[in-house]
Amino acid sequence: MRLLTIIFLALSTNLLIAQSNPSNKPLMKFDTLIYDYGEIPYKGDGNCKFVITNDGSTPLVINEVTTSCGCAAVDWPRKPIMKNESADIIIKYDTRRPGNFNKSIVIKSNAENTPITLEIKGTVLAKK
Repeated sequence: MRLLTIIFLALSTNLLIAQSNPSNKPLMKFDTLIYDYGEIPYKGDGNCKFVITNDGSTPLVINEVTTSCGCAAVDWPRKPIMKNESADIIIKYDTRRPGNFNKSIVIKSNAENTPITLEIKGTVLAKK
């Protein structure tokens, strides 16, 4: 009986320690995953911003950013994003391409929830 009590206490202690020890990985959190430009004039401002926050416990490092086409250029932070800090990911869509668009941007990092896909969409109006 004494042995069972010791085993029970040992297992309970390990369980409590495991529950109080959160993941040591960073965690990506975005203000939004979709940016809708609506209607943009031909050669209009194609810039948009996504705000990324590190909700994890260690520095967040973005390793790779890919787009679904060459019509979007991305500027992302090259330095680590520290715990509870935020940074901007800027996307510039080429507004010299009239018509509807729906493009994806994939963010890969050292975070627990990698990869994350962002989406931009809208309509570039015809050239006047």
